[in-house]
Amino acid sequence: ELDFSSCALQDEGFDVLFTFVKNRTNIRSLDVSANHLKLASVLKVADLIRSRSSSLQAIKIENADAGKVGGLAILKAMQLNFQLCTIGLSSTGIDRETVKKIEAMAME
Repeated sequence: ELDFSSCALQDEGFDVLFTFVKNRTNIRSLDVSANHLKLASVLKVADLIRSRSSSLQAIKIENADAGKVGGLAILKAMQLNFQLCTIGLSSTGIDRETVKKIEAMAME
């Protein structure tokens, strides 16, 4: 489990973390909430979700600037991921309908 919540992680720092997590198969949970990540980092989260090498079962990106584009990227990534069962998306700017679809896919 990696908890980087509320640690002033910015997009540049997330790039390093993303590379580290993407190449590990033993990380089950990642929390990067409350870092006010921008869309570029949210899209990398979608890449992590989509990655076949990822072993993530839970991820939190709350308080990130995802918006509609980020929400749709995560939704598409979820269609290829059968391991992720928990995802935290509050205060991300993702519309309610998309959040419900993403959460439903995580619960399947």
